[in-house]
Amino acid sequence: MTSTGSCERAKRVCAVIATGETALYAHLFLEKGVVIE
Repeated sequence: MTSTGSCERAKRVCAVIATGETALYAHLFLEKGVVIE
């Protein structure tokens, strides 16, 4: 994912989770939803 795509996706967040990760660009995106099989 490019940095532009990352920024666009970050605009739609509904929660922010702070971690102790110190690495640069260590983004984690969680999606809310339901999986139907």
